[in-house]
Amino acid sequence: LASYRAGMAIRETLAAADPNNAGWQRDYAASMWRLAEFPNGGIQWSDVAAAYDEMERRGVLAPADRPFREEARRRADAERQ
Repeated sequence: LASYRAGMAIRETLAAADPNNAGWQRDYAASMWRLAEFPNGGIQWSDVAAAYDEMERRGVLAPADRPFREEARRRADAERQ
């Protein structure tokens, strides 16, 4: 868990440095996804969905990643119930 958090911190810094870098945005969202899978990971599925939504808004969400966006939204909805 500590390693995932450390990796996410690095990816978060890179993603913030260049919001239009699709690779860095994808890596950051993937790190969030992994932490959301941990019961005590500190990341909610709504956070993951928001990251994918933001990628879509900026036009850097790859078509292959759209299913991840939809799944994150589904899990966020389930998390709220």
